[in-house]
Amino acid sequence: MSWILDGIVIFILLIGVIVYLSWDKMKETAGFKQKWAVLCGEEDKKKLYWLVMLCAGIILMVWMQMLYGDRSNLSMGQIKVLTLVMILFACAWTDMEKYIIPNFIILIGAGIRLLYYIPELILYQAGFFSVLKDDLIGILVVAAFLLIGLLIVRSGLGMGDVKLLLVMAFYQGLTGIISSLFFSLLIAFVGSVYLLVTKKKKRKDTIPFAPFILAGTYLSIILTGF
Repeated sequence: MSWILDGIVIFILLIGVIVYLSWDKMKETAGFKQKWAVLCGEEDKKKLYWLVMLCAGIILMVWMQMLYGDRSNLSMGQIKVLTLVMILFACAWTDMEKYIIPNFIILIGAGIRLLYYIPELILYQAGFFSVLKDDLIGILVVAAFLLIGLLIVRSGLGMGDVKLLLVMAFYQGLTGIISSLFFSLLIAFVGSVYLLVTKKKKRKDTIPFAPFILAGTYLSIILTGF
């Protein structure tokens, strides 16, 4: 039953993200109880973020099951998008807090995707090369789009955002990444206008893009299924 596998994946990834985002502070804290308190989220906004991650993962899992049911040939697609969303939650938090997307998260995300090719090869067999081809085309198209964007607007996306979008193409393929990129840019535009109009941000202020990527990708997956 794929929903059990999806649930296990969400749980493992959720714990992994929470541990990663709490690791620096946990190292500075002595005692198991204190470390556990840090892991659970000492700040209210962190506790809320953990809850949002959990709810988002469960909602997405249920939605994907409603769309596709318990079909084994589609289970890897569900696991891939669930994994990507959890990775994006980690990136969004670090981007909001430190205005960076660590290479460690990018490498972990790419490494997990490479591992997923093994069960895809077993499940899809001859169809595996179509999946691989779609992923590679998605990466090339996004790379070309980002290169043009960087040449036109040099102060736009940071290199962390660029690397994150390339990893996303690795997970979603051509159609998925184009859809996610469209919704991410749309939400980023609306969000940036709101922040500027309400004077929460100024024109010269840095606005983290990863939270918009998370929101846009999540909306894209809900609407399109990948």
